[in-house]
Amino acid sequence: MNLFTILLKGAALSILLSTAPTHAFNVNSSMELSREVVTTIADVSLNESEEGDLIDATVYANNDNRIIKIDGTMIAEIGDLLNAKKNGWEVKLFLELLRDKETGSVFKITAIEILSRENRLSTGLLRSSSTAFEPIVAASKRELNTLFKAAYPYDSEFYDVNDDCFNRAQFWSRTHQHLQSEKGLERGTDKVFIFFSQSYTTKFNHKWWYHVAPVVYLKDKATPYVFDSTFISSAVTLEEWLATFDGHTEGKCLKINNLEDYYKNANKAICMYIVAPMFNYVPTDLYKSSRLNNWRCSDFRKVMGFAAPGSRTSNPSARWSDPEFKYLMPKGCQ
Repeated sequence: MNLFTILLKGAALSILLSTAPTHAFNVNSSMELSREVVTTIADVSLNESEEGDLIDATVYANNDNRIIKIDGTMIAEIGDLLNAKKNGWEVKLFLELLRDKETGSVFKITAIEILSRENRLSTGLLRSSSTAFEPIVAASKRELNTLFKAAYPYDSEFYDVNDDCFNRAQFWSRTHQHLQSEKGLERGTDKVFIFFSQSYTTKFNHKWWYHVAPVVYLKDKATPYVFDSTFISSAVTLEEWLATFDGHTEGKCLKINNLEDYYKNANKAICMYIVAPMFNYVPTDLYKSSRLNNWRCSDFRKVMGFAAPGSRTSNPSARWSDPEFKYLMPKGCQ
């Protein structure tokens, strides 16, 4: 069965069923035990035998950085995933953790529920000139360390939210943005996304495909430092951060500009990275075309469940949802 036939069968079955819902770091944390994931789909990579038969597919989920597999016999479900990627559908993936002596642990999809057959994600992209913040630039190492310690530590047990890297990065970015606004400055962090190529994850049986953390700068915009306090006790240079994830990469990550570049180099580069403004939340936000909006209001409300920075100073009961913080939320989520 060739790829074209598989896609046609998947698409046809998807239409027929359209009325039925069908590094060294441990970046997964509480997600390791999660068996249900609500997400949009960044990519579906089909894995074929030499004869052209579909063995399985690797699913790259925006809201889950683990490598997820789906068996090649689940043609209808693969068709749904391909449609979800194309149209920006939000889906629920039901997962089973399988353990194998050779490949280790892998999450496999047992079922899919399409939550919406239209793009119902919010329309507030927050990319207007009024929110295009200048990045934070520290004048000295001392100021850099002060900034690193200024944001409250992220404690997933205390805050009771999904312990995902994109939520941690959003929490820290929002906090720093607010602390800057308290000084009368329209500044914020950038973010850095690191991606492992599809060929790399296959060769080394790597368990996740991306990670993200906030970025600030030292003295000028050419010297980025990464704030990733879940795993590192101080700010580190971008080069140091990239080199810490896995011994196979040796820090030799290719700098790319958008997600299209990631797919172009998926079978070439060991790993890739993108430095982008703080309003990029999940990988699909990094498409050059930005054709779909991947903000999920439910995720933002989880982040807004955190105590606001002012809650430990002048206003003990402050919350991100208070009117004074309303501008921090996408308009479609307010």
